[in-house]
Amino acid sequence: MAKTPVGALHRQQMQLLLESGELSDVTLVVVEGSLEQKEFKVHRSLLAAFSPVFSAMFSHTDTKEALEKLVVIEDVSANAMGHLLSFIYTGKLKFDKEEKEKTLLEFLAAIDKVNNVLTMSKLQKLITSVPLCCFQYQVHLIKDECESLLSDLVTIDSVCAILQSADLHNAPTIKERCFSFIAKNSDRVISCEKASVWKQFEKAARPELVKDVFYRVAAKVKKEPKKCSHCDHKLRLSCSYCGNSLDLE
Repeated sequence: MAKTPVGALHRQQMQLLLESGELSDVTLVVVEGSLEQKEFKVHRSLLAAFSPVFSAMFSHTDTKEALEKLVVIEDVSANAMGHLLSFIYTGKLKFDKEEKEKTLLEFLAAIDKVNNVLTMSKLQKLITSVPLCCFQYQVHLIKDECESLLSDLVTIDSVCAILQSADLHNAPTIKERCFSFIAKNSDRVISCEKASVWKQFEKAARPELVKDVFYRVAAKVKKEPKKCSHCDHKLRLSCSYCGNSLDLE
């Protein structure tokens, strides 16, 4: 019988600890919308190890979170928060393949939301020994992993939604990937049909973001040499008098 690698076994045990809530000493309450909420029974020591902001929150007995042993995070998907906690406990991101794109976009939003909640000015004042940028660094590690996974999901149908989410939640890497993809496939992405994904994007996205897309497409077209539609060779202009030729760019 093959043995389970030590690393995999450790992740399994940590995931079970998270799911069971055994010996938990704090509760995260995720409020999704106006009514729905879900509680996660978690362990302060693990959250504190993940973030100096969590550490400050629980180490100082006069904070509301330390007194009530309760942390409320609003407008975050419970599913996404579950993935974030799973990463904190196991150090690994794992998603259902069928809903990978939706889950990753929710996860990106959750990272951004938690980052905002945990870096409030009242908590910044509590941190003396460890700079706040340490938490930002931790967040960026997860964000980088999330953006890397999203990069593989960029398609004609998904690029607009991913770009809009990347813009909203400050994810520059995947944002740049979307810009490049649209510029390269502009004839297929940018559609004039009223029901197209592009038309929906134009209505929902920031006007500045839409302008950025057009600028990128224009820059791409300007740089690329014109090619013959018949043989795909670069077009050239020739002088009818001396025969001198010039690339048509």
